[in-house]
Amino acid sequence: MTDRIPAAALLALALCAAPADAQPAPSPAATSQQLVADAMTRYEAADLSGALDLLAQAYALDPRPDILFAKGRIHVERGECVEAIDAYRRFLASKPGPNSTEIATRAIAECQRILAASGQPIGDPPPDGDRSGATAGEDVTPPGDDAGPPPPTTRTRVRPWYTDKLGDGLVLGGGAAGVTAALLYLSARGDVSRADEGGAGGVSLEEYNRLTERAETKQLWAGVAGAAGAALIVAGVVRYTIGDRTETIAIAPAATAGGGSITLGWRF
Repeated sequence: MTDRIPAAALLALALCAAPADAQPAPSPAATSQQLVADAMTRYEAADLSGALDLLAQAYALDPRPDILFAKGRIHVERGECVEAIDAYRRFLASKPGPNSTEIATRAIAECQRILAASGQPIGDPPPDGDRSGATAGEDVTPPGDDAGPPPPTTRTRVRPWYTDKLGDGLVLGGGAAGVTAALLYLSARGDVSRADEGGAGGVSLEEYNRLTERAETKQLWAGVAGAAGAALIVAGVVRYTIGDRTETIAIAPAATAGGGSITLGWRF
């Protein structure tokens, strides 16, 4: 008969078998927020299909009305008026604030006009308070008539080094100063060459002194411009290296003449 393993030994074996780096799973709301941020990245890259897929996943985890608004806008950009109307109507069923309601209503009216012009059928809007447009399992909780626009989605990124305007200005200024120094130096060399001309037809003593003095002045200013240019370029490189290029992008609904849009705002 096989000996039984003591309970303490079984517990020890279970602890050894468990992964040491196990971490608690992120909440559905946090995962949804990340999916929305990824969707906006796809949207910025003009990958509208990928953005819609990610928004659908985000909505399945956390059915927020602002996700419906974003889906409606992307459907409009893809020319999918039927899907856009459905998303906007479901958004309106959440009873958003007056500004958001106006945006969504305008977008629906524009899509209906397009469908009517193309001869496609236009479905009737659901009765007030009807949530039949929502899929099974979705819980859209009305925030109240006095609710404002859907909250913006934000994410942080680091801009490329060459987009630093201060660094660009320093480097360009240094380059311009360097070019000026080179031109002054070449002009001074020309004056020296003319002053050193001898023989018949050579310059007079008075002209020699004038050219020599002018060459010395140009060489002086060439040195000053060269030093200033070098200092500006070094300052620009330092700016590129240690400058803070972090920016926060806020993505929120905004009104436009044709309906609604997704507005991107930067803070850095």
